[in-house]
Amino acid sequence: MALSRRDFTRAALASAALAATGAAGLPRPASAATHTAYVFAYFTESPSFQGADYGLHLAVSRDGLKWTPLNQRDYAPPLNSKHGSIAQITDAEYNALVTRRGTPGWVRLKSSNLPDRYVRHLNGVARIDAYPFDPYRDQMWRMVPGLADASGVSFESVNVPGGYLRHYNYELRLAAGDDSSTFRADATFHRVAGLADPAWTSFRSYNYPARHIRHSDHVLRIDELSASSPAADRQDATFRVTS
Repeated sequence: MALSRRDFTRAALASAALAATGAAGLPRPASAATHTAYVFAYFTESPSFQGADYGLHLAVSRDGLKWTPLNQRDYAPPLNSKHGSIAQITDAEYNALVTRRGTPGWVRLKSSNLPDRYVRHLNGVARIDAYPFDPYRDQMWRMVPGLADASGVSFESVNVPGGYLRHYNYELRLAAGDDSSTFRADATFHRVAGLADPAWTSFRSYNYPARHIRHSDHVLRIDELSASSPAADRQDATFRVTS
């Protein structure tokens, strides 16, 4: 059942009150640190099982009493997350994990103007869908040196090894690499500052340099775009590279 803002506020206040009286509290590390903020995770549903109201959400508080929901542009739900949960770890524990396991060898691409949606392949078509979805690995990409130009990038599917995103008739699809010069060029893009937000990323086609990857009706394609294009089009062509 969806968690309304009123129900969420009541739950947050009740939780904070219990914590303040010692009846309940969050797990603390062995050497407790002074916390300047709190994070609360919650899960909501919608009748369509998609959209901004469906999935994992986070809220933050400075005092445990007043909570502010985070915009979905500000964070990415953990991969394969189905229920909201947060486990507190120290910097030392995080660094130990990275040292032992390394950082992910794959990326996800998050839409700028539809931040609950991620680039994935479905039946060979590249599109953006609201997460969570299954198979969740459809959204995982190895961003490798460009097949036609090593200064660019190409996107190899994690769960379809040897399959790359390439444009065909200006539409993006997942296709097996055939090592032809045409395929290599179609599957190569240059990473540039986001057309709608320079802190994010846009991807310019290698062999059609006036065209950028963008979503249209949730399907990916390459269209002619520039800094002077309408804001809505530039937002469609802006993504965050995340894990």
